[in-house]
Amino acid sequence: MNAHLSRHRFANATLEDLLSALDAASPRDVRGWAQVWLRQSGHDTIRVSRVGDVPVLTRDGVRPHRFTVTAYSTSLEPVGSRLVDLADEPLQLPEWAGLVVVPNSGGETFARIELDALSYNSITHALTALPDPLTRAVLWATALDRVPPAAHLELLTRQLPLESSPTLVTAALDRTRNDLVRRVLPPSQVAAALETVAAACTLPSDTDEQRAVALARGLAWATSDATLLRRWLDADATDRGLALDPQLRWAVVHRLAELGGLEAPEIETERLRDGTAEGDLGAVTALAARPTAEAKSAAWAAMTEDPNVSVHRFRALAAGLWSLSQRELVAPYIAAYVAVAPTLARRGSAFAAAVGRAFPAFPLTVEELELVSEALRADLPAVLRRHWEDELDDRGHPPR
Repeated sequence: MNAHLSRHRFANATLEDLLSALDAASPRDVRGWAQVWLRQSGHDTIRVSRVGDVPVLTRDGVRPHRFTVTAYSTSLEPVGSRLVDLADEPLQLPEWAGLVVVPNSGGETFARIELDALSYNSITHALTALPDPLTRAVLWATALDRVPPAAHLELLTRQLPLESSPTLVTAALDRTRNDLVRRVLPPSQVAAALETVAAACTLPSDTDEQRAVALARGLAWATSDATLLRRWLDADATDRGLALDPQLRWAVVHRLAELGGLEAPEIETERLRDGTAEGDLGAVTALAARPTAEAKSAAWAAMTEDPNVSVHRFRALAAGLWSLSQRELVAPYIAAYVAVAPTLARRGSAFAAAVGRAFPAFPLTVEELELVSEALRADLPAVLRRHWEDELDDRGHPPR
Protein backbone atom coordinates (compact mmCIF):
# COMPACT_ATOMS: atom_id res chain seq x y z
CA MET A 1 0.00 0.00 0.00
CA ASN A 2 2.87 2.39 0.75
CA ALA A 3 4.37 1.72 -2.67
CA HIS A 4 1.01 2.24 -4.38
CA LEU A 5 0.22 5.50 -2.57
CA SER A 6 3.74 6.85 -3.12
CA ARG A 7 3.76 6.00 -6.79
CA HIS A 8 0.45 7.80 -7.39
CA ARG A 9 0.70 10.66 -4.90
CA PHE A 10 -1.14 13.81 -6.01
CA ALA A 11 -2.64 11.82 -8.91
CA ASN A 12 -5.41 9.39 -9.78
CA ALA A 13 -4.94 5.62 -9.82
CA THR A 14 -6.85 2.73 -11.37
CA LEU A 15 -7.71 -0.73 -10.12
CA GLU A 16 -4.99 -2.05 -12.40
CA ASP A 17 -2.47 0.18 -10.62
CA LEU A 18 -3.54 -1.20 -7.25
CA LEU A 19 -3.34 -4.79 -8.49
CA SER A 20 0.17 -4.18 -9.80
CA ALA A 21 1.30 -3.02 -6.37
CA LEU A 22 -0.36 -5.98 -4.64
CA ASP A 23 1.04 -8.42 -7.19
CA ALA A 24 4.57 -7.14 -6.62
CA ALA A 25 4.27 -7.70 -2.87
CA SER A 26 2.34 -10.99 -2.67
CA PRO A 27 3.38 -14.54 -3.56
CA ARG A 28 -0.28 -15.36 -4.29
CA ASP A 29 -2.13 -14.97 -7.59
CA VAL A 30 -3.50 -11.48 -7.05
CA ARG A 31 -4.78 -11.01 -10.60
CA GLY A 32 -6.56 -14.34 -10.58
CA TRP A 33 -8.11 -13.38 -7.25
CA ALA A 34 -9.25 -10.01 -8.65
CA GLN A 35 -10.81 -11.63 -11.71
CA VAL A 36 -13.17 -13.85 -9.71
CA TRP A 37 -13.69 -11.67 -6.63
CA LEU A 38 -14.02 -8.22 -8.24
CA ARG A 39 -15.07 -8.83 -11.83
CA GLN A 40 -17.64 -11.62 -11.52
CA SER A 41 -21.09 -11.50 -9.96
CA GLY A 42 -22.69 -14.17 -7.82
CA HIS A 43 -22.34 -15.45 -4.28
CA ASP A 44 -20.42 -18.52 -3.12
CA THR A 45 -21.59 -21.13 -0.62
CA ILE A 46 -19.31 -23.16 1.66
CA ARG A 47 -20.88 -26.46 2.73
CA VAL A 48 -20.08 -28.98 5.42
CA SER A 49 -21.02 -32.57 4.62
CA ARG A 50 -19.89 -35.95 5.96
CA VAL A 51 -18.25 -39.06 4.57
CA GLY A 52 -19.14 -41.36 7.42
CA ASP A 53 -18.12 -39.26 10.43
CA VAL A 54 -15.46 -37.28 8.56
CA PRO A 55 -16.36 -33.63 7.83
CA VAL A 56 -15.87 -32.50 4.23
CA LEU A 57 -15.79 -28.89 3.06
CA THR A 58 -16.96 -28.05 -0.46
CA ARG A 59 -17.57 -24.81 -2.29
CA ASP A 60 -20.34 -23.86 -4.70
CA GLY A 61 -19.15 -20.92 -6.77
CA VAL A 62 -16.03 -19.67 -8.51
CA ARG A 63 -13.92 -17.95 -5.85
CA PRO A 64 -10.97 -19.28 -3.85
CA HIS A 65 -11.48 -18.90 -0.10
CA ARG A 66 -9.03 -18.79 2.81
CA PHE A 67 -10.59 -18.99 6.27
CA THR A 68 -10.37 -20.49 9.73
CA VAL A 69 -12.21 -23.72 10.50
CA THR A 70 -12.92 -24.53 14.14
CA ALA A 71 -13.97 -27.87 15.59
CA TYR A 72 -16.05 -28.33 18.74
CA SER A 73 -17.38 -31.22 20.74
CA THR A 74 -21.14 -31.76 20.50
CA SER A 75 -21.40 -29.73 23.74
CA LEU A 76 -19.46 -26.93 21.96
CA GLU A 77 -16.19 -27.25 23.82
CA PRO A 78 -13.40 -26.02 21.48
CA VAL A 79 -11.21 -28.80 20.09
CA GLY A 80 -9.01 -27.02 17.55
CA SER A 81 -8.74 -24.54 14.68
CA ARG A 82 -6.83 -24.38 11.43
CA LEU A 83 -6.48 -22.03 8.46
CA VAL A 84 -7.53 -23.64 5.19
CA ASP A 85 -7.73 -22.83 1.49
CA LEU A 86 -10.82 -24.03 -0.35
CA ALA A 87 -11.34 -23.88 -4.10
CA ASP A 88 -12.57 -26.51 -6.57
CA GLU A 89 -11.48 -29.62 -4.69
CA PRO A 90 -13.32 -30.89 -1.58
CA LEU A 91 -11.33 -30.71 1.66
CA GLN A 92 -11.64 -33.61 4.11
CA LEU A 93 -10.93 -33.09 7.82
CA PRO A 94 -10.38 -36.64 9.12
CA GLU A 95 -8.78 -35.45 12.37
CA TRP A 96 -12.18 -33.99 13.35
CA ALA A 97 -14.34 -37.03 12.70
CA GLY A 98 -17.54 -36.94 14.72
CA LEU A 99 -17.04 -33.32 15.81
CA VAL A 100 -18.98 -30.14 15.16
CA VAL A 101 -17.27 -28.13 12.42
CA VAL A 102 -17.68 -24.39 11.82
CA PRO A 103 -16.09 -22.95 8.64
CA ASN A 104 -15.23 -19.25 8.53
CA SER A 105 -15.34 -19.10 12.32
CA GLY A 106 -13.16 -15.97 12.22
CA GLY A 107 -15.28 -14.24 9.58
CA GLU A 108 -12.37 -13.93 7.13
CA THR A 109 -14.24 -14.66 3.89
CA PHE A 110 -17.52 -13.68 2.26
CA ALA A 111 -19.80 -16.63 1.53
CA ARG A 112 -22.94 -18.36 2.69
CA ILE A 113 -22.29 -21.17 5.15
CA GLU A 114 -24.33 -24.38 5.17
CA LEU A 115 -23.67 -26.70 8.10
CA ASP A 116 -24.25 -30.44 8.20
CA ALA A 117 -27.02 -31.76 10.46
CA LEU A 118 -24.72 -32.63 13.39
CA SER A 119 -23.10 -29.19 13.43
CA TYR A 120 -26.36 -27.31 12.84
CA ASN A 121 -28.26 -29.09 15.62
CA SER A 122 -25.47 -28.59 18.15
CA ILE A 123 -25.07 -24.92 17.27
CA THR A 124 -28.75 -24.05 17.37
CA HIS A 125 -29.19 -25.67 20.77
CA ALA A 126 -26.25 -23.91 22.43
CA LEU A 127 -25.13 -21.06 20.18
CA THR A 128 -24.79 -18.51 22.98
CA ALA A 129 -22.50 -20.83 24.95
CA LEU A 130 -19.67 -20.04 22.52
CA PRO A 131 -17.37 -17.46 24.14
CA ASP A 132 -16.16 -15.71 20.95
CA PRO A 133 -18.65 -13.05 19.82
CA LEU A 134 -17.21 -13.04 16.28
CA THR A 135 -17.89 -16.77 15.90
CA ARG A 136 -21.36 -16.26 17.35
CA ALA A 137 -21.96 -13.48 14.79
CA VAL A 138 -21.05 -15.84 11.94
CA LEU A 139 -23.28 -18.55 13.38
CA TRP A 140 -26.27 -16.29 14.08
CA ALA A 141 -26.17 -15.25 10.41
CA THR A 142 -25.75 -18.88 9.31
CA ALA A 143 -28.49 -20.26 11.54
CA LEU A 144 -31.02 -17.61 10.46
CA ASP A 145 -30.22 -17.84 6.75
CA ARG A 146 -32.99 -19.33 4.60
CA VAL A 147 -34.30 -21.67 7.26
CA PRO A 148 -38.03 -22.43 7.59
CA PRO A 149 -39.89 -19.76 9.57
CA ALA A 150 -40.62 -22.15 12.43
CA ALA A 151 -36.91 -22.96 12.83
CA HIS A 152 -36.01 -19.24 12.68
CA LEU A 153 -38.49 -18.34 15.41
CA GLU A 154 -37.56 -21.36 17.52
CA LEU A 155 -33.89 -20.32 17.48
CA LEU A 156 -34.82 -16.78 18.43
CA THR A 157 -36.98 -18.01 21.32
CA ARG A 158 -34.29 -20.35 22.62
CA GLN A 159 -31.13 -18.29 22.15
CA LEU A 160 -31.93 -14.56 22.04
CA PRO A 161 -32.65 -14.25 25.80
CA LEU A 162 -29.21 -15.79 26.45
CA GLU A 163 -27.22 -13.68 23.96
CA SER A 164 -24.88 -11.37 25.90
CA SER A 165 -23.81 -9.10 23.03
CA PRO A 166 -26.09 -6.09 22.41
CA THR A 167 -24.78 -5.91 18.85
CA LEU A 168 -25.78 -9.50 18.14
CA VAL A 169 -29.17 -9.07 19.79
CA THR A 170 -29.83 -6.13 17.47
CA ALA A 171 -28.52 -8.00 14.43
CA ALA A 172 -30.70 -11.05 15.11
CA LEU A 173 -33.79 -8.89 15.59
CA ASP A 174 -33.06 -6.86 12.45
CA ARG A 175 -32.63 -10.09 10.48
CA THR A 176 -35.95 -11.36 11.83
CA ARG A 177 -37.81 -8.15 11.04
CA ASN A 178 -36.32 -7.40 7.62
CA ASP A 179 -35.91 -10.89 6.20
CA LEU A 180 -38.46 -13.16 7.88
CA VAL A 181 -41.41 -10.95 8.82
CA ARG A 182 -41.16 -8.45 5.96
CA ARG A 183 -40.37 -10.82 3.11
CA VAL A 184 -41.17 -14.46 3.89
CA LEU A 185 -44.14 -15.01 6.19
CA PRO A 186 -47.66 -15.17 4.75
CA PRO A 187 -49.83 -12.36 6.12
CA SER A 188 -51.82 -14.78 8.29
CA GLN A 189 -48.67 -15.66 10.28
CA VAL A 190 -47.29 -12.16 10.90
CA ALA A 191 -49.21 -11.45 14.12
CA ALA A 192 -48.15 -14.72 15.76
CA ALA A 193 -44.53 -14.19 14.68
CA LEU A 194 -44.48 -10.70 16.22
CA GLU A 195 -45.77 -12.13 19.51
CA THR A 196 -42.99 -14.73 19.44
CA VAL A 197 -40.42 -11.98 18.91
CA ALA A 198 -41.92 -9.92 21.72
CA ALA A 199 -41.75 -12.89 24.09
CA ALA A 200 -38.09 -13.47 23.19
CA CYS A 201 -37.36 -9.82 24.06
CA THR A 202 -38.74 -9.99 27.60
CA LEU A 203 -36.20 -8.18 29.75
CA PRO A 204 -34.38 -10.17 32.46
CA SER A 205 -33.68 -8.32 35.68
CA ASP A 206 -29.90 -8.77 35.58
CA THR A 207 -29.21 -7.55 32.04
CA ASP A 208 -26.65 -4.85 31.29
CA GLU A 209 -27.94 -1.52 30.03
CA GLN A 210 -26.96 -1.76 26.35
CA ARG A 211 -28.39 -5.26 26.05
CA ALA A 212 -31.55 -4.06 27.79
CA VAL A 213 -31.88 -1.24 25.26
CA ALA A 214 -31.52 -3.68 22.34
CA LEU A 215 -34.16 -6.01 23.77
CA ALA A 216 -36.49 -3.12 24.62
CA ARG A 217 -36.32 -1.84 21.03
CA GLY A 218 -37.21 -5.30 19.76
CA LEU A 219 -40.12 -5.52 22.17
CA ALA A 220 -41.29 -2.03 21.19
CA TRP A 221 -41.72 -2.88 17.49
CA ALA A 222 -43.08 -6.39 18.01
CA THR A 223 -45.52 -6.25 20.92
CA SER A 224 -49.27 -5.79 20.52
CA ASP A 225 -49.65 -4.88 24.19
CA ALA A 226 -50.74 -1.24 23.99
CA THR A 227 -51.14 -1.09 27.78
CA LEU A 228 -47.46 -1.99 28.24
CA LEU A 229 -46.33 0.65 25.75
CA ARG A 230 -48.54 3.31 27.32
CA ARG A 231 -47.09 2.47 30.73
CA TRP A 232 -43.56 2.88 29.36
CA LEU A 233 -44.46 6.18 27.75
CA ASP A 234 -46.08 7.60 30.89
CA ALA A 235 -43.14 6.56 33.06
CA ASP A 236 -40.52 7.45 30.45
CA ALA A 237 -38.98 4.11 31.36
CA THR A 238 -39.52 0.38 30.90
CA ASP A 239 -41.01 -1.73 33.64
CA ARG A 240 -37.43 -2.63 34.66
CA GLY A 241 -36.59 1.05 35.12
CA LEU A 242 -34.61 1.53 31.91
CA ALA A 243 -34.97 5.16 30.83
CA LEU A 244 -36.30 5.66 27.32
CA ASP A 245 -33.68 7.33 25.15
CA PRO A 246 -35.11 9.36 22.22
CA GLN A 247 -34.78 6.51 19.72
CA LEU A 248 -36.50 4.03 22.03
CA ARG A 249 -39.20 6.53 22.98
CA TRP A 250 -40.04 7.18 19.32
CA ALA A 251 -40.14 3.41 18.69
CA VAL A 252 -42.73 3.18 21.47
CA VAL A 253 -44.69 6.13 20.04
CA HIS A 254 -44.60 4.58 16.56
CA ARG A 255 -45.90 1.19 17.68
CA LEU A 256 -48.50 2.67 20.01
CA ALA A 257 -49.82 4.84 17.18
CA GLU A 258 -49.79 1.79 14.90
CA LEU A 259 -51.96 -0.08 17.42
CA GLY A 260 -54.43 2.80 17.59
CA GLY A 261 -53.27 3.96 21.02
CA LEU A 262 -52.14 7.49 20.08
CA GLU A 263 -53.91 10.22 18.15
CA ALA A 264 -52.57 13.31 16.43
CA PRO A 265 -52.68 15.67 19.47
CA GLU A 266 -50.61 13.27 21.60
CA ILE A 267 -48.13 12.74 18.76
CA GLU A 268 -47.79 16.50 18.44
CA THR A 269 -47.12 16.69 22.20
CA GLU A 270 -44.32 14.14 21.73
CA ARG A 271 -42.88 16.16 18.84
CA LEU A 272 -42.79 19.34 20.91
CA ARG A 273 -41.35 17.44 23.86
CA ASP A 274 -38.48 16.19 21.69
CA GLY A 275 -37.78 19.49 19.96
CA THR A 276 -35.31 18.12 17.38
CA ALA A 277 -35.34 17.38 13.65
CA GLU A 278 -35.33 13.67 14.50
CA GLY A 279 -38.39 14.25 16.63
CA ASP A 280 -40.15 15.95 13.72
CA LEU A 281 -39.51 12.87 11.56
CA GLY A 282 -40.58 10.55 14.36
CA ALA A 283 -43.89 12.38 14.53
CA VAL A 284 -44.32 12.11 10.74
CA THR A 285 -43.86 8.32 10.97
CA ALA A 286 -46.23 7.97 13.91
CA LEU A 287 -48.96 9.99 12.19
CA ALA A 288 -48.64 7.82 9.07
CA ALA A 289 -48.72 4.63 11.16
CA ARG A 290 -52.19 5.23 12.63
CA PRO A 291 -54.61 2.44 11.58
CA THR A 292 -57.12 4.59 9.68
CA ALA A 293 -57.83 5.11 6.01
CA GLU A 294 -57.53 8.85 6.55
CA ALA A 295 -54.03 8.57 8.02
CA LYS A 296 -52.86 6.39 5.12
CA SER A 297 -54.39 8.68 2.52
CA ALA A 298 -52.71 11.71 4.06
CA ALA A 299 -49.34 9.96 4.21
CA TRP A 300 -49.60 8.84 0.59
CA ALA A 301 -50.53 12.31 -0.59
CA ALA A 302 -47.58 13.81 1.30
CA MET A 303 -45.23 11.27 -0.31
CA THR A 304 -46.44 11.64 -3.87
CA GLU A 305 -48.10 15.02 -4.38
CA ASP A 306 -45.64 17.39 -2.73
CA PRO A 307 -42.86 18.15 -5.25
CA ASN A 308 -40.71 19.55 -2.45
CA VAL A 309 -40.93 16.62 -0.03
CA SER A 310 -37.43 15.91 1.29
CA VAL A 311 -35.70 12.54 1.19
CA HIS A 312 -35.82 12.28 5.00
CA ARG A 313 -39.51 13.14 5.18
CA PHE A 314 -40.35 10.74 2.35
CA ARG A 315 -38.60 7.90 4.17
CA ALA A 316 -40.31 8.78 7.46
CA LEU A 317 -43.71 8.73 5.76
CA ALA A 318 -43.01 5.35 4.12
CA ALA A 319 -41.91 3.87 7.47
CA GLY A 320 -45.33 4.68 8.89
CA LEU A 321 -47.36 3.86 5.79
CA TRP A 322 -46.24 0.24 5.35
CA SER A 323 -47.14 -1.13 8.79
CA LEU A 324 -46.65 -4.87 9.23
CA SER A 325 -49.93 -5.30 11.05
CA GLN A 326 -51.99 -3.21 8.61
CA ARG A 327 -51.58 -5.05 5.35
CA GLU A 328 -55.25 -5.04 4.36
CA LEU A 329 -55.52 -1.32 5.07
CA VAL A 330 -52.58 -0.35 2.84
CA ALA A 331 -52.90 -3.05 0.16
CA PRO A 332 -54.47 -0.58 -2.33
CA TYR A 333 -51.28 1.50 -2.23
CA ILE A 334 -49.06 -1.35 -3.48
CA ALA A 335 -50.08 -0.97 -7.12
CA ALA A 336 -50.07 2.82 -6.73
CA TYR A 337 -46.48 2.68 -5.43
CA VAL A 338 -45.32 0.57 -8.37
CA ALA A 339 -47.02 2.94 -10.80
CA VAL A 340 -45.71 6.24 -9.40
CA ALA A 341 -42.24 5.17 -8.20
CA PRO A 342 -40.45 5.58 -11.58
CA THR A 343 -41.63 9.18 -11.88
CA LEU A 344 -40.64 9.99 -8.30
CA ALA A 345 -37.25 8.33 -8.77
CA ARG A 346 -36.38 10.70 -11.60
CA ARG A 347 -35.96 13.55 -9.09
CA GLY A 348 -32.36 12.42 -8.52
CA SER A 349 -30.28 9.48 -7.29
CA ALA A 350 -30.76 10.22 -3.57
CA PHE A 351 -34.52 10.42 -3.99
CA ALA A 352 -34.48 7.30 -6.18
CA ALA A 353 -32.75 5.42 -3.37
CA ALA A 354 -35.41 6.59 -0.92
CA VAL A 355 -38.15 5.46 -3.32
CA GLY A 356 -36.49 2.06 -3.69
CA ARG A 357 -36.19 1.66 0.08
CA ALA A 358 -39.88 2.57 0.39
CA PHE A 359 -40.80 -0.82 -1.07
CA PRO A 360 -43.83 -2.29 0.78
CA ALA A 361 -42.51 -3.61 4.08
CA PHE A 362 -44.45 -6.86 4.27
CA PRO A 363 -44.81 -10.06 2.21
CA LEU A 364 -46.46 -9.59 -1.19
CA THR A 365 -48.59 -11.98 -3.18
CA VAL A 366 -47.35 -13.49 -6.44
CA GLU A 367 -49.63 -11.12 -8.34
CA GLU A 368 -48.22 -8.10 -6.50
CA LEU A 369 -44.65 -9.24 -7.13
CA GLU A 370 -45.52 -9.63 -10.81
CA LEU A 371 -46.52 -5.97 -10.90
CA VAL A 372 -42.93 -5.11 -9.96
CA SER A 373 -41.52 -7.60 -12.48
CA GLU A 374 -43.63 -6.04 -15.21
CA ALA A 375 -42.50 -2.53 -14.22
CA LEU A 376 -38.85 -3.65 -14.44
CA ARG A 377 -39.32 -4.34 -18.16
CA ALA A 378 -39.71 -0.60 -18.74
CA ASP A 379 -37.06 2.11 -18.67
CA LEU A 380 -36.37 2.82 -14.97
CA PRO A 381 -33.79 4.96 -13.17
CA ALA A 382 -30.83 2.68 -12.43
CA VAL A 383 -30.93 3.22 -8.66
CA LEU A 384 -34.60 2.26 -8.42
CA ARG A 385 -34.07 -0.74 -10.70
CA ARG A 386 -31.30 -2.04 -8.43
CA HIS A 387 -33.46 -1.74 -5.30
CA TRP A 388 -36.41 -3.48 -6.92
CA GLU A 389 -34.32 -6.30 -8.38
CA ASP A 390 -32.73 -6.88 -4.97
CA GLU A 391 -36.16 -6.92 -3.30
CA LEU A 392 -37.54 -9.47 -5.75
CA ASP A 393 -34.44 -11.64 -5.37
CA ASP A 394 -34.62 -11.49 -1.56
CA ARG A 395 -38.28 -12.52 -1.75
CA GLY A 396 -37.52 -15.54 -3.92
CA HIS A 397 -39.09 -13.97 -7.01
CA PRO A 398 -36.19 -12.84 -9.20
CA PRO A 399 -37.19 -10.69 -12.18
CA ARG A 400 -37.45 -12.47 -15.53
